[in-house]
Amino acid sequence: MTGRVDGGGGVTSRAEGGGGVAGRAAAPGRAERVLVVRLDSDGDVRLAGPAVRALAADDGVGRVDLLVSPAGAHAAALLPEVGEVLVFAAPWSGYRPPPVDAPAVQALVADLAARGYDRCLVLTSFHQSPLPMALLARLAGVPFVAGTS
Repeated sequence: MTGRVDGGGGVTSRAEGGGGVAGRAAAPGRAERVLVVRLDSDGDVRLAGPAVRALAADDGVGRVDLLVSPAGAHAAALLPEVGEVLVFAAPWSGYRPPPVDAPAVQALVADLAARGYDRCLVLTSFHQSPLPMALLARLAGVPFVAGTS
């Protein structure tokens, strides 16, 4: 299933398989929802596969979703452990990042908040910072955010 969250160039989602996540226990009777973020090209998204698999293998995790850039969407679709692929054209990432689109950023925060993630893992390259996405995840109410580059 693919659905546009905003009318501009913001968030698109595609439902896929199932997944899971580790760590802090979710509310009783509810498995954790985890968001992995890799806002790069297909090759970089494929390199996130082992992290996605490790999270999905955890018994406490009910679902692992993946947030990627349009350039990484095709590779994200190949990762079977991903519950849903979200696509966002981040204005801070890529060789030629798109201009800042405040409504698209606000739509992303609202969409992430509505999904109720328990954890977020932001993966980046050495020349990027996980901080912009980490801030958006916290604004969306994600209680635990980790980032690495």
